[in-house]
Amino acid sequence: MSRDILLTIVAFALYGLSKLGFNAVAIRCLDPAVVGDINSLLSFHAILLVFTAQPLASVVNRYIPEHIAEKDGLAVQSLFLRSILVLCAILSVLTLVVGYGAWSHGGHGSTHSLLGNRLMPMTIPYLWAYGMYFLCKMIYYGFQRITDYCIAEIMGSASFFCALILAIHTGSATAFVIPWIAHPIVFCSCFVWHFRRELGAGWKRQIDRGRRNAYLRYGFNWLTASASGLGAYHLSILFTKMLQADAAAVGYYSVALSLLTPLNLLPTSVSMVLFPRITGNYARGEDALNSGLIKKATANLLLPLGVCTVVICGMATEILGSMTIPITQANVLAFQLVAAGLTVALISSPSGSFLSATGYAGAASVIGVSTLALGVAVWFWAVPLWGNVGTAAGYAALMCARGVANVLISNRVRAWLPTLSFRGYALPVLVCVSATIAYPTWGIATRLVLVTVIALAVMLLLARELSGMTKALVLLLPSRGARS
Repeated sequence: MSRDILLTIVAFALYGLSKLGFNAVAIRCLDPAVVGDINSLLSFHAILLVFTAQPLASVVNRYIPEHIAEKDGLAVQSLFLRSILVLCAILSVLTLVVGYGAWSHGGHGSTHSLLGNRLMPMTIPYLWAYGMYFLCKMIYYGFQRITDYCIAEIMGSASFFCALILAIHTGSATAFVIPWIAHPIVFCSCFVWHFRRELGAGWKRQIDRGRRNAYLRYGFNWLTASASGLGAYHLSILFTKMLQADAAAVGYYSVALSLLTPLNLLPTSVSMVLFPRITGNYARGEDALNSGLIKKATANLLLPLGVCTVVICGMATEILGSMTIPITQANVLAFQLVAAGLTVALISSPSGSFLSATGYAGAASVIGVSTLALGVAVWFWAVPLWGNVGTAAGYAALMCARGVANVLISNRVRAWLPTLSFRGYALPVLVCVSATIAYPTWGIATRLVLVTVIALAVMLLLARELSGMTKALVLLLPSRGARS
């Protein structure tokens, strides 16, 4: 499993660097308001896909491993092909609806309009391409073809950066949309090649009613559960665009969010690899094994995420300044709030994967809906008052509530969480202390020394987890006996 996680980290790193690299370049080449427009339009399409394509992709990721564990090849092939056809139908309808909306607005509207934005027609192909990317990625992991997935991700990311270089050369806002279309198209082309045999095999039986109902029920549960996951990222961008008058602030918030995408690398990689294994254990009646998986995965996330959050919160002034974001107390606070909320949610991601991958998907659905409602309520109240700080406060409240609920409910269902000790309380305190370092007008050297001291304290606090991670990495290295 460790090798699969490392391969996934490489692939996700390339994808994360695409988002980070785009915003780092765009904020320097384009007006911040235009950067905000591009991110808002992409988020608009992503929200549509979160509520349409992602539930279908989640069904594939959930049930293909289960059918493989049951050695039901016909069910695997049928689900594989039908999911592609259903998604093509869904994306056709979405494309026609959004295209008609953009056409009826004539491509002319205010900077606060989405369908009337002049860049909307250019982003419509992204809706189709990214929807297929959603499904293809989940199929790779459902079949456990992780090496092939990494190859496809590398090819897609290479095309993204080539298109981004051309966009820099032209300096056109329209050209900066093309990389987002090139990446999923190239990725899906690799998918077609990797699964050419499965695509040409056809299916030989219908899906029975009981299994179809199970697919629909799980897809609905995932839809509601994911609303406060991936959906929250894009919803926060849309809410900050709709509820405040400062167009440039939307661009600055989008860039700040992209700066935090590297935090997702390890947790998302762990969850993607863990999900089919949890599903397989559950299908074979070996659910007790999942307690150990959740505990080990969560412990392995604590140290890297804790240290990264300390560095991000403590050096927030320098990080934002490197991206030409205005250094104000409001921008620094917003950045720290988003980082803290995201960290809590990411640490709890293994427990969330357990709920979604087993018979407790209904609980994950309730968590998703309730925490999203909390976030939306905070956004409506706080964004008009405080701008980006209000957006960040809503995002942090949503993600923290989601993380805590995942941990508590998964622990109640399948006991895995050890009793909280001094370490459980000390880590949040150290993160808060590091956040205060960003505000005084100290030099970068002083701030760096203080952040390093706190980071070392976190490593000392989590020495047990550090030892476990070191042993896991050593096991990945070829032994002398194996080489001889």
